Amino acid sequence: CLFCSARFDSDGPLFAHCGSVHGFDFHKLVRELGLDFYGCIKLINFVRSKVAENKCWSCAEISQLEGKVPWAEDSYLKPFMEDDSLLHSLSIFDDEEDEDCGMPVVTGECSVGNGRSGELQGNGLNTIIDDCSDISARFEKAVTTESNGGDNNGSLSEEQTDRQLKITRASVTAKEIKKVDDNYFGSYSSFGIHREMLGDKVRTDAYRDALLDNPSLMNGATVLDVGCGTGILSLFAAKAGASRVVAVDGSAKMSSVATHVAKNNGLLYDENANTEQKGGPQVISVVHTKAEELNHKIVVPPNGFDVLVSEWMGYCLLYESMLSSVIYARDHFLKPGGAILPDTATILGAG
Repeated sequence: CLFCSARFDSDGPLFAHCGSVHGFDFHKLVRELGLDFYGCIKLINFVRSKVAENKCWSCAEISQLEGKVPWAEDSYLKPFMEDDSLLHSLSIFDDEEDEDCGMPVVTGECSVGNGRSGELQGNGLNTIIDDCSDISARFEKAVTTESNGGDNNGSLSEEQTDRQLKITRASVTAKEIKKVDDNYFGSYSSFGIHREMLGDKVRTDAYRDALLDNPSLMNGATVLDVGCGTGILSLFAAKAGASRVVAVDGSAKMSSVATHVAKNNGLLYDENANTEQKGGPQVISVVHTKAEELNHKIVVPPNGFDVLVSEWMGYCLLYESMLSSVIYARDHFLKPGGAILPDTATILGAG
C-alpha cells in the first residue's frame, strides 16, 4: 500500500484499498488529470515520498490541485522505494496497448516490436480459434440463406456466394490475427518481464560484448533491432559506432519506453534536426510495428541493413515462435553477407 503496511498481490486490490481506506482514488485521478503511463509512475513516487516525510500525510492536497501538478518533475520517474514491485507490475494501461503511453509515438516512426506474427500463450489461442470458426460459420449460414431465400429476382449465384465467403473469411481471419498479436505483444508490455531479462547478467553482457567488442562489424554500420523491448541492444549498437539503428517492436507501450530510453541517453534520432546536427550520436529510430510490416511504416531499401540483432530466444530456444520473424527480416532487410547476432544456437538434451 502507498499509505500503510498492507500488502497485495496485484495493483487492482491495492488501489481499491487505497480508495476505500485512505480516500485515495488512483484511477479517478488518472482519468481527471489525463495522466499517461509516466505520469502514473511519477504520481506513485510522489505519494510514497510524501508519506515517507509525514506518516500522517493524506491525499487531500491532490484533490485541490490547480494548474501544474507537484509531481511533474522528471525526478519522480526514479523509484522512491527500491525494488518497488508496484512500478514493475502496473497494469492500468494494459488494456490500452494501442494508445500512446507517454512519449509521442508517431505512426511509422516510433514503435516497438518483437517483430513476429505473434502467438497467444495458454488456452487463449484455442478460444480465439473457436470464436473465429463460430463467426465464419455464422457468415456462411447468412450468405447461404440469402442465396437460397429470396425474391423473384433470383438468388446469388454460386460463384458470387463463394467470392463473398472468401472475403468474409479473410476479414474475420485478419481480425483474429490482430487479436492474437495484440494479446501476445500485450504480454510483453509490463516492466516486470523486461526487468527480469535485463537482470540476467550473463545474457545482457553477452550481447553487450558482441556489439561493443566488434568494431570492424559495427563502426558505421546500419543496424536493425527486431523485438527491441526496452531498446537495450539498440543502445549497445549506437555506443559501438553504428551510423543508424532502427529498433522495431510490436508493443505500443514498449515502443514508447524504448523511445524514452534512447532520448534520455542522447541517442534518439531527430528527423527535424538540421543537417548540421545530424550524424552525431543520435542514431536510434524506434518503430512500432511487426518486422513483417516494417516496409509499411518506413522506407526501407531492399537489403539495406549491415547487421540484424535480436533477442528472439525463448524457453527451449524456440518457445516464443519468433524465429520466423528474424528469418523474414534477414531475407528482406539484411545485405548479402550481412551479420546476424546471434547467428548460431545449440540445443542439448539429456535422457
